[in-house]
Amino acid sequence: MKRSVLFVVFAALFASENSVHASILGVATSTDGEFVNTGTWTLGYAFQVNTGITVNALAVFDAGGDGLNVSHDVGIWNSSGTLLASTTVAAGTVDPIQGGYRYAAISDLPLTAGDIYYVGSVNGIDDDGWLQDPSSLLAAPEITYLSRQFEFSSGALVFPDLQGSGGTGYFGGNFLFSDSNSQVPEPATLALLGLGLAGLSFSRRKQ
Repeated sequence: MKRSVLFVVFAALFASENSVHASILGVATSTDGEFVNTGTWTLGYAFQVNTGITVNALAVFDAGGDGLNVSHDVGIWNSSGTLLASTTVAAGTVDPIQGGYRYAAISDLPLTAGDIYYVGSVNGIDDDGWLQDPSSLLAAPEITYLSRQFEFSSGALVFPDLQGSGGTGYFGGNFLFSDSNSQVPEPATLALLGLGLAGLSFSRRKQ
């Protein structure tokens, strides 16, 4: 009995070492400034990485947070215009939402400190609004927001190489990255650890 309880405790502790990293938005915005018009675009922004980060999800703005009318492709490029990763955020409320941006996971994508990258999503279809010049914009400390970016599109992702004018930008595309200093244990891990500790306490009482 004691050996099995100890095994559960050690298994839980091992699992906690492999816990999920907390994820944060590259750029957090207010949700005002919703904009809809005809035409199809790849909309997003350029940013410079201050300290190395690992992107683990790509996101698109969900006006009202009540679900997307259609699915949206989102991509991230290097400064040469090479598409490094892309995914599709599903229509409706299938994919999770954070800070007004609905996102889909990608394979871990490390970004190098000092380099410039671009993120963008396909927008302008089926009345899914995006943000134009939201009143507040706050980049995560690990990156520096550089400029709004866009490019005309026929419905597919294209490198947003045109720099827009105006206030705070187009959103559009966004991304999430892991914060290696903030690990969040999975619920199953916490339950396993609690079970092991409870069993160990019971075993001690019997002795």
